[in-house]
Amino acid sequence: MENRANASVMAGWAITIEAILFMLRDLIPDDQQAPWVVKANARLGIPANVVLLIGIAGLLSTLVYASVDIGARRHPAYRISRLATR
Repeated sequence: MENRANASVMAGWAITIEAILFMLRDLIPDDQQAPWVVKANARLGIPANVVLLIGIAGLLSTLVYASVDIGARRHPAYRISRLATR
């Protein structure tokens, strides 16, 4: 039972890290204002000066997600709830 709980926790961490890395990888071209990103957004009717704002908003959202998720996992109440479900 202990191994199963540890595997569950490790899977949760792996999914969290994977999601954060994917979001960061997706936002880098927006923040760098890569030509293909600006061109693709122009086809959607989004001006070039808004692309950077979208990238910054996405980066801030990713950082908030990461800090809340990782912070919640380190909080003592999270550990207590994990012990109570065993």
